[in-house]
Amino acid sequence: MFDKINLGVKLAVAFLAVGLIPFGLVGGVSLYKSGKALEKQAYRSLESVREIKKSQLEDFFSARQADMGVLMETVESLKDAAFAKLSTAQELKRTNIMEYMEGMISQMNVLKSDPYTMDALIEMDSILEAFDNDLESPEYKGTVKRYDVRMKAMAEANGWYDLLLIRKNGDIIYSTAKGADLGRNILESGLKDSPLGKAFVQTKASENNAACVGDFEPYAPSGGKPAAFMAAKLVNQMGELQGYVAFRIPTEKINAIMQQRAGMGVSGESYLVGRIGDQTSFRSDMKTMGDGKFVVGHPISTPYIEAALKGESGQNVFTDSTGKLVMTAYDPLPIQGLNWAAVSKINLKEAIAGVANGEARDYFSKFVEQLGYYDLFLIHPKGDVFYTVAREADYGTNIINGEFADSGLGKLTRKVLKTRQFSFADFQPYAPSKGAPAAFMAQPLISDGRLEMVVALQLSQEAVNAIMTKRQGMGETGETYLVGPDKLMRSDSFLDPANRSLTASFANPQAGSVDAPGARAALSGQTGKGVFPNYRGDSVLCAYTPIKFGDTAWALAAEINEDEAFSSSKAIMGLMGLIALITFAAVVVVAFLVTRYITKPINQAIEGLNQGAEEVSSASCQVSSASQSLAEGASQQAASLEQTSSFIEEMTAATRQNAESANQANALMQEAGQVVAMANASMGELTYSIEEIAKVSGETSKIIKTIDEIAFQTNLLALNAAVEAARAGEAGAGFAVVAGEVRNLATRAAQAAGNTAGLIEGTVKKVAEGADLVKDANDAFMEVSNTASKVGKIVEEIAAASDEQARGIESVSKAVGEMEQVTQQNASSAEESASASQQMNAQAEQMKSVVSRLAALIQGSSGRNGKPAKDSKRAAVHSYEQAEAQTSGPPSAREHSAELVRPHDIPDMDQTDDWID
Repeated sequence: MFDKINLGVKLAVAFLAVGLIPFGLVGGVSLYKSGKALEKQAYRSLESVREIKKSQLEDFFSARQADMGVLMETVESLKDAAFAKLSTAQELKRTNIMEYMEGMISQMNVLKSDPYTMDALIEMDSILEAFDNDLESPEYKGTVKRYDVRMKAMAEANGWYDLLLIRKNGDIIYSTAKGADLGRNILESGLKDSPLGKAFVQTKASENNAACVGDFEPYAPSGGKPAAFMAAKLVNQMGELQGYVAFRIPTEKINAIMQQRAGMGVSGESYLVGRIGDQTSFRSDMKTMGDGKFVVGHPISTPYIEAALKGESGQNVFTDSTGKLVMTAYDPLPIQGLNWAAVSKINLKEAIAGVANGEARDYFSKFVEQLGYYDLFLIHPKGDVFYTVAREADYGTNIINGEFADSGLGKLTRKVLKTRQFSFADFQPYAPSKGAPAAFMAQPLISDGRLEMVVALQLSQEAVNAIMTKRQGMGETGETYLVGPDKLMRSDSFLDPANRSLTASFANPQAGSVDAPGARAALSGQTGKGVFPNYRGDSVLCAYTPIKFGDTAWALAAEINEDEAFSSSKAIMGLMGLIALITFAAVVVVAFLVTRYITKPINQAIEGLNQGAEEVSSASCQVSSASQSLAEGASQQAASLEQTSSFIEEMTAATRQNAESANQANALMQEAGQVVAMANASMGELTYSIEEIAKVSGETSKIIKTIDEIAFQTNLLALNAAVEAARAGEAGAGFAVVAGEVRNLATRAAQAAGNTAGLIEGTVKKVAEGADLVKDANDAFMEVSNTASKVGKIVEEIAAASDEQARGIESVSKAVGEMEQVTQQNASSAEESASASQQMNAQAEQMKSVVSRLAALIQGSSGRNGKPAKDSKRAAVHSYEQAEAQTSGPPSAREHSAELVRPHDIPDMDQTDDWID
């Protein structure tokens, strides 16, 4: 169809193509690249916002974790400061108690060395001896009255509850308190096991004159109230024992020392504990706890008390007997004869969260306010929330098994207690905070491997929103938001605050759920971008990424409306379209003018070329016809010889295959002969082995016969012995029994030998039969060996004959091949002549075709003589195909015609520029 168009139109089309196609390509590529560049710029801006938000959130959570670290360090510092203060108070009181006890020992030393005390004991003792131990005698009462004033004054001056004088035998003969113990013998009454009795027994048994103490225990003469006594020996100047003196230790002074409040705050207190046997109890009264029941003698036992009574000193946070966390300092008291310890404690809450002097709020309240947290919690290891800043409904409850155990804080506390590591709890409604969504992070406070408490922080919603609601670079429809694994919001939406704020999303999950493709991909751990529908169904550019904090993963999405993002690209497309229309009009005008200038000179050359082509074509046809006949005869002869040669080659191959098969059969027969020879040798060895077994069986038979003869002779000897024993009468009775047993044994041996002989005879017969069978088999193998040898010779003769036959057939095949080669050469020469004629004819026809095509190119669809241009071209193509068919013969013919000009070597008129050149 394109051939019917004249050269002017073609040139016009070419100029238009040359002008418009590059412009279209350049414009299209530029438009595509600019659109892509703008699209990438939109995505880069969105990704930049996403990465900035992600970085800010990661920094935010890192800062929150760092805040927790600072908080833990601060708590540790506050705890250390409180411990230092507590230890100072503890050491002061411990020193005062030890000094007080040493002072009482000094008082006892003064008392036992006072001559007045010695005189009172001696005089009262002598009067009681004179008046038959009558405490009611006027003489005794008069003596007591005389000494009573001084003794009571001494007791009151030292604060003693009672002062007692005791005989050497244990009788209490004087008491300033005149209690029920007066007149009783310590060793012969229940007082022996009392604190007074224990002090007396220790003093009596001591080798020196040191004071001994009976620790606090219930004392019956005082109504069962706890009492402690100190006793010592009264020895005169000669070193002679005169008796004993004792006083009851007061508790007021001890309480006054231990209950000093300086530096102890509201809940701080110090107290003494002691142990007698397995019983641990107070040695001073407590005021801050126990509601008055924690007094001297009341049982008490805690781990730190046990450690102190074992001689250990330390300080740590413990749970006291009421279940509260207390900071405790404990030390043993090295007082001779006593197992006492001093303990100072203060509630942990007061120690680390107490209001400092001159301050209106505690440290944690200021911490929460300055760093933007909602609340701070201090939690007992057993779950008790013993401190919060906000003091909401969770304060004072047990977060592990109380009413808020299923809240985010409850689950987080259990996790932290289990893992003993920092952890985070995602947003979920929290009832104490009026049901608003709350997120928590918590960390355990561990000291010396012991988990002392859990510190938790409640995050503020505004802190996350302050990051996510900043809209720099987001245009009119852009926003960033966070989505949790439950597909609910973790920040407030800019486009839909009514349904998709953090609070609204949890309040109405159905309306506030976010199930956009970008959020789903981010929640699955992917980071990427794309054009997706958002949670409102609008098509948006979305850049998404996951963000993790602890074990919690959120989806971070940055979105902007697609129309807004690609508005610049659409404006550029409109401008490029206008430029394209203007360029098209300019190219059309230029192409028309240039085409008219080129086509005029070419029409003049067509007439002369057409005439010469006709004459050359007529001459070449006559030469081609004669050469073609000669070539066909030679080709038929060559084909017949080639077929004969093929048959002979196939016969040669078959004969050679028969010879090879015969040789293989010969080799296999030789291998079979070797195998039969080996089998024949093995059968000979088997025959020899069976003959040897037969010989051994014969020898064994002889041995059995010998055993049978021995048994027979033994039987005869036993029979003779039995006869002789019978003759001997009673003297030979025992010998007769032995002879009978020997005879029985001989009989049994003969029977066994007979059985064995029978078995061996059977074996010998079987062996003989086996030997015969082996001999027969050996003869059969010999026959097989002879037959195999004969077959092998026959196969060898067949193989030799096949080889001779194969060599003969190969000679015939070579002769036929030489004949075929000569015939091929003749055919090749004839074909070369025909080919040359055909090439000449084809060249003439091609010349005519070129002239016709040139005319068609310039003038359109018809030549100058009225002959269609396409017919001339078809004739030229037909002549060329005939020439190619004739030149497809043997290689020699093609080589001779290689220098001829082929039709396809003539320039194609469709290539206008080449023809003009």
